Amino acid sequence: MQQIQMMDEEIKKLQGDLQTANRAEGQSRKKVEVEKFKTGLDQQKNRVERDVQIAGMRLTDEVKKNKDNGKADKQQSKNKPNKGM
Repeated sequence: MQQIQMMDEEIKKLQGDLQTANRAEGQSRKKVEVEKFKTGLDQQKNRVERDVQIAGMRLTDEVKKNKDNGKADKQQSKNKPNKGM
């Protein structure tokens, strides 16, 4: 009888250990999924930052080009003789 009680206690202990291990495994899986998600977000963030930087560089180039064109237009208008005179 005493041996059966000891076995029952051992079974309960092992069941508790198994439940704890299952919980730990579930938490580990969740942690892995969160890390994968974070990695995906980081990749998207990096892509967006790169795209913003490229767009900024293109905008800067356009502004410079327009400034240069404006200077060239002013220079051309200075060099053209006035028809009215």
